[in-house]
Amino acid sequence: MDNEMTVQQEILAIAAELSRAQESEQGVLEKLCMAAYASVEERLREGVCVADCAAAFTCACAWLAAGELIASRKGGEELSSLRAGDLSVTRRSDGERAAACVRLSRQAWELMAPYIRDSGFCFRGVRA
Repeated sequence: MDNEMTVQQEILAIAAELSRAQESEQGVLEKLCMAAYASVEERLREGVCVADCAAAFTCACAWLAAGELIASRKGGEELSSLRAGDLSVTRRSDGERAAACVRLSRQAWELMAPYIRDSGFCFRGVRA
């Protein structure tokens, strides 16, 4: 149980850093982390536990939770970069934010691929 709490706290810390979560978003982020934990754990292959893939599991859950928090934010654009010399400000649109969230999710599941059951495709009744 202690180990699970450590993993869950690590997931929350990483997700908070990645998403740049505000204090007001901490409760939502914690729930997203719990949901990501449950979702990834549920798909683990038979005989594989969280300890068997702890680093990948932690990163994948954090990426999923951070992506969901970022995707849920409202407000057209967010600052993505600022350069002081010759002042340059770059803003990221909702489309770019959504694409980044999709990439995070895809990367999370790719990272976990060796440890999870395949649920992507199934042949049924195919004649040779």
